[in-house]
Amino acid sequence: MFASNFIVKDSALKHIKGQDKLTEYSQSKTVASGNNMTNYFCSVCGTLMYRRSSGFPGMSITRIGTVDDLKLHETKLKPKLEVFTKDRPGKGISNPIATLRSVALMLDFLNEEEAAARIYKAVDGNLAEGKLLTPDMGGKARTDEVVEDVIRRL
Repeated sequence: MFASNFIVKDSALKHIKGQDKLTEYSQSKTVASGNNMTNYFCSVCGTLMYRRSSGFPGMSITRIGTVDDLKLHETKLKPKLEVFTKDRPGKGISNPIATLRSVALMLDFLNEEEAAARIYKAVDGNLAEGKLLTPDMGGKARTDEVVEDVIRRL
């Protein structure tokens, strides 16, 4: 798993739409640096939009894929550096929510609205209950535990 991020001043971060759909989760114990980290997720699709850390006051760590201006992707936002972390592969701590919601989006596209609605409801139930969350959302659950919980809710 990898992500391309960039850091932007909070004063320059503009929400074109959907700011009311952001859900925030704060964590401190799971961040290796010891900084407090607040993650901002889209409550509709589960996408991590950006993060704010006490280690970068006044700035947001933003996913390149969340930027609407595609011209920037090949110019100013084109990755110039790769940072590898070995703490996630094979650990089972990756958040499956965005993948599960992507399945629902695909089913919607294929006119399988009922199946998509069932997945959304199951994922929303998991998030609302808050008992089985991955470390990036402040929980201790493994990827497979979250997926099994969503399947059980189907």
